[in-house]
Amino acid sequence: MVNNKYIKNTLWLIADKFFLLIGGLIVTTIVSRYLGPEKLGQFSFGIFIAGVCSVVSQFGASQIIFQTSIKNNSRSLKYIRSTVWYRVSIYLLCSVIFSICYYLFTNDESVTVFLFSLVVSNLFIGLDIMQYHFNGRLKSKENTKASLLSKTVSMSVRLILVNSELDAFYFIIPFFLDGIILYIYKFKVINEEEKKKKDQSVYVKFYFKEGLPFFFISALVVIYSQVNISSIAYWEGFESLGIYSAMMSLALAWTFIPSSIGISILTKALEGKDNKNIGFSVSLLIPILVSLPIIMFSFLFSNEIVEHAFGIAYLEGASVLPILVVANLFSVLVFLSNRQIGLFQNSRNRLVIKSFTVSILAVALSYALTENYGIRGAGFAYLITELLAFSILNYILIKEVDYVKVHIGMLNIKEIKSYLKKELK
Repeated sequence: MVNNKYIKNTLWLIADKFFLLIGGLIVTTIVSRYLGPEKLGQFSFGIFIAGVCSVVSQFGASQIIFQTSIKNNSRSLKYIRSTVWYRVSIYLLCSVIFSICYYLFTNDESVTVFLFSLVVSNLFIGLDIMQYHFNGRLKSKENTKASLLSKTVSMSVRLILVNSELDAFYFIIPFFLDGIILYIYKFKVINEEEKKKKDQSVYVKFYFKEGLPFFFISALVVIYSQVNISSIAYWEGFESLGIYSAMMSLALAWTFIPSSIGISILTKALEGKDNKNIGFSVSLLIPILVSLPIIMFSFLFSNEIVEHAFGIAYLEGASVLPILVVANLFSVLVFLSNRQIGLFQNSRNRLVIKSFTVSILAVALSYALTENYGIRGAGFAYLITELLAFSILNYILIKEVDYVKVHIGMLNIKEIKSYLKKELK
């Protein structure tokens, strides 16, 4: 019965994302239709900047908090508490720097104010490193409860704003509500988890020291996964960026399924003392298998999906939708692979080198293909980058995990069945 906790954690992860899929996608389509591609592109660019600020302020939390929580619950909580004000300061400083740079580059005061306000409204979303703690402790239900509450409020407010036909600036408010509700709920939970609150300042130094390699990795991942946003904004403008972003929201909507399953299987593999390669293989294979029907559907009915979801104004994006669906599957697999690699202390520098290499390729591909082929070129740049990060670069650069063996192991049906029978009984 002990292994049921992995199945339960998977179900909580799926429940969390399922609500976001159904509710979030419906609201996103309604809001996108209302705002139009141009304004949606500005929101997408602002969220991109907020994402960069979050990565900088979190300083590798997605890896260091997740891994620490698996091995040492108390230390993970101390990391979270002791670094709050440092992370707030870093986020706000980052927001100011980006806003000043944008204004100097464009001399557009109104858009600069809009972007800065949007980035600041995402502060509490950026502060939420508690999600990684709950995932590592197999307490994903806490993330689910918080998301259900915050998303219900924020999505309801968005619908009210559309119904009231208010200006786009008011659509910043739901981002603030979403983040602050998430943060308050989760912080209350971790305070109840550990009542003792001795001086924790010493953990600040350890957090930033241990998180430094993961910070570089996370920053580089943002560069190569989000570089298309800046490329499209630069070469094509906010309208094309809005269309691309709408397609990306559709292409991402289903990835909670392979991601949730992969995280839970990987958590079990990381805790195991036996040969981890087969566990790693399973954590990659199952997400691929459950994704195949979605991929086929996106290729067969892309025009119908886009027209019904967003309307004729976004129909140009139908050609890029299937490309992004496949690319996002590989993005999930890269994320799972990086967590596997991060388990090994000696592999962190290699992971930084890999991420740096991928980022260079991503920037080059994105700007070259977007300039020549528009948003479709941007989609192919993203797909090629994720494919290389998942395969060839792992084979060449990562020594602690034999990824040739791991990937070949996905074809070993007999061993996989034996693993699943043993671990999930």
